[in-house]
Amino acid sequence: MSRKFVATVKETGSGQPFVLIEAHEANGLSDDQSIVFDLKAGIDIKDAEALARLLNDCPLGLEAIRVSKT
Repeated sequence: MSRKFVATVKETGSGQPFVLIEAHEANGLSDDQSIVFDLKAGIDIKDAEALARLLNDCPLGLEAIRVSKT
């Protein structure tokens, strides 16, 4: 199975880690949009790396869709 995305750990200017989803194929987002997991204050880089590993190890797809509110 080819990877449709890869999760990587990045840090804000203040050092707060977040997980960025880097798509490897079209997913419904425009080129100037990204998916990130904005982690709570106090989450350290090791926890962020564990989340990224979990996402990368799971057989997941990635698609952006519009959900209408009812």
